[in-house]
Amino acid sequence: MTRFISAFLLLLVLLAGYWVWPFFGLRALGTAVQTGDAKALSEQVDFGFLRRSLAGQIIHTYLRITGREHKLGALGPLASRSELLSLIHGFHK
Repeated sequence: MTRFISAFLLLLVLLAGYWVWPFFGLRALGTAVQTGDAKALSEQVDFGFLRRSLAGQIIHTYLRITGREHKLGALGPLASRSELLSLIHGFHK
């Protein structure tokens, strides 16, 4: 019975750590923003991924709002994919 209680308590501690850990990261991110520490901020954020993700969301929303998403046919779902955006971005360089 004590093994079960010990295992259960360990599981609870691990689960609590899993839930709380993102808040420590968020605190570090907020501290970096407040202090203006660009190096610490760039270590925490993948700006390339963030740029591709936001661009994909903007393109998808634009196509949906304007009704042009269905005009792309089979390519419609791919219009906001980061792989397609990085391919297009490669052609513009």
